[in-house]
Amino acid sequence: MRLESEINNHIIHKLEQERDMYKRNWDRTLKERDTLIDDLTWYKAKVDRLERENKRLTRLTHKLTTHRTMWHELKDWRRGMLEIDTNDTQLISLGLVMDELEKRHLYKESE
Repeated sequence: MRLESEINNHIIHKLEQERDMYKRNWDRTLKERDTLIDDLTWYKAKVDRLERENKRLTRLTHKLTTHRTMWHELKDWRRGMLEIDTNDTQLISLGLVMDELEKRHLYKESE
């Protein structure tokens, strides 16, 4: 009887150890899962921010392209008008102002 009791106690002890090991592994797995979920949440927020920034930059690029096209159309119009009247002082003055603006803003030359 005593031997049987010792064997049962030993088996119970081994089963408890195995149970504790599984429990520790399960707890570790849950913590890793929670960490991965947190990481996914962080990455999703980052992707959302990047998508918003990309949309903003796309809008700004479109706006810049539109302004640049308008600028070149104005320069072409001025050039065409000067071919009609080479002595138009307003068009000449406009050209000087435009050249100055290009130097300052496009080529970063100071006044």
